Formats: sequence, C-alpha cells, structure tokens
Amino acid sequence: MNISDNERIVSGLVGAILVGVALVGGRIGKLLLVAAGVALVQRGMRGQCEWYRQLGVDRRHVKG
Repeated sequence: MNISDNERIVSGLVGAILVGVALVGGRIGKLLLVAAGVALVQRGMRGQCEWYRQLGVDRRHVKG
C-alpha cells in the first residue's frame, strides 16, 4: 500500500460516483467515465497507486 486511508476512501467514493454517472447518463464519454471510475475504485480497494509507485511516493503515514 502506498496511499493513505483518506485517499483510499475518497478514491473509492469518487470512482463509484463516476461509474454511476456513466451508467445513468447517455453521454459519448461513457466508456471513459466507467474506466476512470473503475480505476479509482480499484485504487481505493487495493490501497496502491501505480503512479505513486513509479515515482517512489508513499503517503500511508501522511496525516490529513
């Protein structure tokens, strides 16, 4: 894990909202919204951010 608990919660919630908006709306960017939403939900569930990993960032112990 390399993201804080707060980031995990926010990622999961925002991801779920994006997926919900994509499924309800009839927009052209529906696939993009679903992909972004699923990626954020996965990030929240795993507690791992690939971008952070590539950059060597670890925010598990950051407060706030």
